[in-house]
Amino acid sequence: MEVVDSLACYRLLLHPLRAYPGPFVAKLSDAYNGYFAAKRSLHLVAHRNHVKYGPVIRHGPNKLLFNTVTALHEIYDTERLVKSHVYDSIQLAPDVYSLFSVVDRKVHRTKLRVVGQAINERGMRVFEPTMAQQVDLFVKLLFVSSKSSTPVNLSERVGYFACDIVSLLSLGYPLNLQTDPTNRFMIQGMFRANYFGNIR
Repeated sequence: MEVVDSLACYRLLLHPLRAYPGPFVAKLSDAYNGYFAAKRSLHLVAHRNHVKYGPVIRHGPNKLLFNTVTALHEIYDTERLVKSHVYDSIQLAPDVYSLFSVVDRKVHRTKLRVVGQAINERGMRVFEPTMAQQVDLFVKLLFVSSKSSTPVNLSERVGYFACDIVSLLSLGYPLNLQTDPTNRFMIQGMFRANYFGNIR
């Protein structure tokens, strides 16, 4: 019990992050985040805490959350950023890295250069009419559904919409998930792959 008391005192009174505001329990234990992550509401809790405590909050004994554009650029738009070894756990095969999971800066730069050719301001302007067509289709289908008394699973519909946009942007090929159920199995496959990739 003394160890627990000593650790709690250290985290509240002596820890380098002690001056940052945040939920009391979060300052003591990562169980705070674990609880809300298990309930699948951590993002909502984090937002509420930002509203309550401000743009920089202590959300774990050794964790700060930032909610400003300035912080986003200062944290991620720098050569000094070193990705955590945790990214190695989402690697689906040995020596196969995505732009998101790659830790090595040189490999990341190469991958970013390839992706950057399509995902830049000019590329987005060229893609905008295609995206607008998908948005119009999404709204049209919701309007048609609103005339029926049958409830609509909006999460499902947004998933179809998002996957159609991503497939058009990344593959140049329409999966037509909004209008045709043939390829909808892919969404569950992606969720399962992501889930199993994160628990190993």
